[in-house]
Amino acid sequence: MLTTVANNAVVYSVFVRQHSAEGTFDGVTSDFSRIAALGATHVWLLPIHPIGVKNRKHSEASLGCPYAIQDYRAVNPEYGSLEDFQRLIKTAHENDLKVLIDCVYNHTSPDSVLVKNHPDWFHKNDKGEIATRFSEWWDVVDLAYYKDGGQRNEPLWEYLLESLIYWISLGVDGFRCDVASVVPIDFWIEAREAIRSKFPERSTMWLAESTGPSMIRSCRRMGIPMASEAQLHQAFELCYQYNIFKVAQRCSKGLEEAATLLDVLRLEEASEQPEFVKLRFVDNHDQPRIYDIARSTESANAWLAFSAFIRGAFLVHHGTESFEDRQSSLFDREPVAWKGYPNTELTTQLCALKKLPQIQKGSQMFLSASPAVCMARVLDSANTVFGVFDVEGKSTGQQEVRGVADGSFRNLIGEGNIEIVGGFISLENLKYSAAIFECAAHEPLVEMKSKFE
Repeated sequence: MLTTVANNAVVYSVFVRQHSAEGTFDGVTSDFSRIAALGATHVWLLPIHPIGVKNRKHSEASLGCPYAIQDYRAVNPEYGSLEDFQRLIKTAHENDLKVLIDCVYNHTSPDSVLVKNHPDWFHKNDKGEIATRFSEWWDVVDLAYYKDGGQRNEPLWEYLLESLIYWISLGVDGFRCDVASVVPIDFWIEAREAIRSKFPERSTMWLAESTGPSMIRSCRRMGIPMASEAQLHQAFELCYQYNIFKVAQRCSKGLEEAATLLDVLRLEEASEQPEFVKLRFVDNHDQPRIYDIARSTESANAWLAFSAFIRGAFLVHHGTESFEDRQSSLFDREPVAWKGYPNTELTTQLCALKKLPQIQKGSQMFLSASPAVCMARVLDSANTVFGVFDVEGKSTGQQEVRGVADGSFRNLIGEGNIEIVGGFISLENLKYSAAIFECAAHEPLVEMKSKFE
């Protein structure tokens, strides 16, 4: 479902507990002017609901995982009151930010309101016990959307739909849907239509945490239905890029050549509907930080810039603007180390790319993978943005930029101009190990060869 809003969205993700010293809604609300100044269009809050106590991972003394939800229709008192949350929404809107909340509809905590009041709404194991279908998720229990005979569990569907409507009525602008592939696609389609019918004047964003190939295949072997990304796009504007993320992660670690990722991206583009939009990211709350796993800060900067440049929406996980290299715990307090926001310039400049028409609507062409990644986003020959990404972070040598006449061009990230001399750009002294510049192509661009073609 390609929309201009989805394709140029900048989604800023926040774990409320870790965002400020207070770990509260107010600690996020007070930061919205800064987040808006980065260029974010949407703020996605990890789950805001009360957390179950039973079977907490680490220990029952821990603060618990926010994805083990106790009550879908309440806010976590650790974060503040419902009034505090409503003030958060109001302040976000005053700063032209849309608010997404996490929708965790595969499972609840074992001591949730629904387990207590509606035990028949849950999956049962061979012993007839309420349980999860995923052994590693032993702190949660799974909802059962269908009864044993295959009929819909109508009261459950109604309750969940009413819960979504409740949060939209409070001003929420959309949902990031956890492990969306496991929840029946018919539910998501019905949910989207219910929201659209109830609030026809509202523009609601639907973001799916789609899953990677290995999980899809594994679940299907176990008899657990899993929706493909093509199916999810019937209900969602945006899907995760987990279909390619493991390759991207290996490249950022230096374990795979960049050419492999470019080949996979080309295969993705050729095999999916052109209106499908991916959320691009180098890390998130479930993944190690790019500034931890990349070969150097310079290499991490280049991969971050590449992620913003390629087709799709752009995710900024809080802490990126401070070179955060620590993945926060999901279970205890580990606030982001802000350190004065030293990476604000790069983060802001990358968010601004999403406002360029070539980035919003242009095709993407992969011109070279070595010694640096070279790409172009093309509306037409007169409206092209070129990107050169020194993903190895070596800051040495030169990269050929095919199709560009010699000249001086303003670098859209970092400072000053870059020079094209004899068809080459120097990789030395690029402030963020990358150059992005607007330039008319003076000859037809030719893509690099792919192993898949």
